Amino acid sequence: MADTRHHPILNYLRRVLGAPTGGLTDAELLRRFVAERDEAAFELLLWRHAATVLHVCRQVLRDTDAVEDAFQATFLVFVRKAGSISRSELLGGWLHRVAYRVALKAREQIAKRKSLEQTTGNLDLSAAPDEADADLRELRQMICEEVNRLPARYRTPIVACFFEGKTHEETANQLGWPRGTVASRVARGRELLRRRLVRRGVALTGAALTSALASQASATALTGLIHVTLQTVKPMAGSVGLSPRAAVLAEGVLNAMYWTRVKIVTAVVLIAGVGGVGATFWGTPRSAAEPPSKRAPRAEAAAVEGDKADQPEDADKLTRDMAQSRLNLRKLVLAMHAYAEKNGHLPPPAIYDKKGKALLSWRVALLPYLEQNNLYKLFHLDEPWDSEHNKQLQETVVKVYAPVGKPDVPRSHTFYQVFVSSAPRAKGGGGGPAGGSGGADAPAFTGITAAFVKGQSLRFPAHIVDGTANTLLIVEAGNAVPWTKPEDLHYAADEPLPKLGGLFPNVFQAAFASGDVVVLTKKYDETNLRAAITSNGGEVIDMEQILAPRRGRARPPADEDAAVEAWWQKNENLRHELDRARENLRLLRAERSLQREQMDRNDKKDDPRLERLKRENARLQEELDKVRAESEALTKEISRRQKPVQRKGP
Repeated sequence: MADTRHHPILNYLRRVLGAPTGGLTDAELLRRFVAERDEAAFELLLWRHAATVLHVCRQVLRDTDAVEDAFQATFLVFVRKAGSISRSELLGGWLHRVAYRVALKAREQIAKRKSLEQTTGNLDLSAAPDEADADLRELRQMICEEVNRLPARYRTPIVACFFEGKTHEETANQLGWPRGTVASRVARGRELLRRRLVRRGVALTGAALTSALASQASATALTGLIHVTLQTVKPMAGSVGLSPRAAVLAEGVLNAMYWTRVKIVTAVVLIAGVGGVGATFWGTPRSAAEPPSKRAPRAEAAAVEGDKADQPEDADKLTRDMAQSRLNLRKLVLAMHAYAEKNGHLPPPAIYDKKGKALLSWRVALLPYLEQNNLYKLFHLDEPWDSEHNKQLQETVVKVYAPVGKPDVPRSHTFYQVFVSSAPRAKGGGGGPAGGSGGADAPAFTGITAAFVKGQSLRFPAHIVDGTANTLLIVEAGNAVPWTKPEDLHYAADEPLPKLGGLFPNVFQAAFASGDVVVLTKKYDETNLRAAITSNGGEVIDMEQILAPRRGRARPPADEDAAVEAWWQKNENLRHELDRARENLRLLRAERSLQREQMDRNDKKDDPRLERLKRENARLQEELDKVRAESEALTKEISRRQKPVQRKGP
């Protein structure tokens, strides 16, 4: 992978721009380029994101000349559209998307040209360096396509960390984000990417996905291409010396972007125009719009039905609350993965002092990976959770920890807890240090423990001997505790299991170390649940004994033919798979609906794009009124001037 981060030209540009040691962010450089047409800012952005653009072009195209044309066309589009980039800190993700669209356009033009030339079977003239293997090329192209579909907040850090080869620290400086935010969004983005690839029939390990994401480019070739682009794409002088094919590519993508924007603005204008009429129609309560003769029977029927009318609503609320809790669990387990990626181990079950006394919960240590870094910095980590200072912070509500569907439980409490075992005896005598960090030098334990051990931070995922898909990480406990308090579920093989499932009736939800979130029954088989709790017991788990129950059918009588029994079992297995698939589909639909509503609420509250569109809508409406008024005046004038001409006729 080409590393242009410390190129001499970059150092020179940093000095020219007066950048601090950490370098200017993309947003600052883009502002300078747009406001002042600063060519040095453009050059620095070009050097910073060249590897990403080249990587994307190479995954879609194999013709070397076409790759160079697409590369130059991408930055020409950037020069022309820089002022319209709404979120300047997400420039890397924006360039990835533009490069992908340009490359697709180039591939389409190549196909058309070859069709006209009536050549067959040789649309790709030459392979990109280090990508001769067809399967690997197809995989990388698929990954490039799915990265392009990621939301911008995940696509940008993925592009920076993998395609541009930056560390989390460098990415945080470039984007102007906290380091924990970068780490958590990289982990979530990579998990989204993995799931989308699985749906397309590609299952990759974390290492394989990282290897496939990595950009492979010669530093010499990349530097040469950058120099050519700097000569041909001039922000102040236009595209001097740009190849005709690159110019055509850029114009095609610019036209597509223009018409996409027109459609969005038109839709907003239409919605705003219909709003005045629609508010009268849609805003009228249905009961008020109906005649009295029809309202009365309905009211009487509702009174007769009584509580039956509330049952569907209660069931719907339960479904939505469970979906929200699953989303919370998924966020927490992904944040733990991000923590482990940085530190090499999961967070210890508590933040300890030098004597091994638990001060604060693991939930506090996880805050930087939940985009709560500012809150984390306010804690005194050398004081207990109920100290005068930390007690005030405990009242802060962190939504991902707050109890779902439990209005009687304080929102500063949480049901999300982990199983914690006492430190077992290490080989060679003596237990682990009470406040030790474990990690790579942790002692070899002889006991069977849960995923978390008191006073220890064991290497993840190496210490999950049973496998991450077979080990519980976070569960909905039976009782809520203050979210900063270092109190969780104690687990020991010779002690009763703690109470579970305080949020919902009959079931509780849990996140496995693999990231999967499942619904478990409170009428679980204890042996199998203990096997899922332990991380190094080597037990075989029968998941059917702990999963939430499914519908069943009566088994045939014992005296039935063996063939009947065999076919009944086959049908029962298929019915079981179908029920599981339907239940999973129902849960996914509930999660999707919840996520859409949350995104809508966030858009209404926080998204500056909505405010810009509203302002643009007002401006367009004003301009439309002016045009209509001028059109009316011209029409009247034309009619007035036509009257004398009509009199002269026969």
